[in-house]
Amino acid sequence: HPRSGEAGPACGDTLRAVVEVLETRPSTSKPDRGIVTVKYTTRNQRGEPVMTMLAKQLIRRRPTGARSAP
Repeated sequence: HPRSGEAGPACGDTLRAVVEVLETRPSTSKPDRGIVTVKYTTRNQRGEPVMTMLAKQLIRRRPTGARSAP
């Protein structure tokens, strides 16, 4: 539930999620993994944020020398 005075999503809103990578770093304990900090923002049809979340995710790293997809 939104705090008093804050707008929240309403039935019938069109929502979209925007994901922003804030930081990437190698894991110190698992060399084949990395830690990614991401910010998720859900916006309504007027572009107003209705939810924001920060998360840290443990992600498998590409092998050394591997190329990105085009």
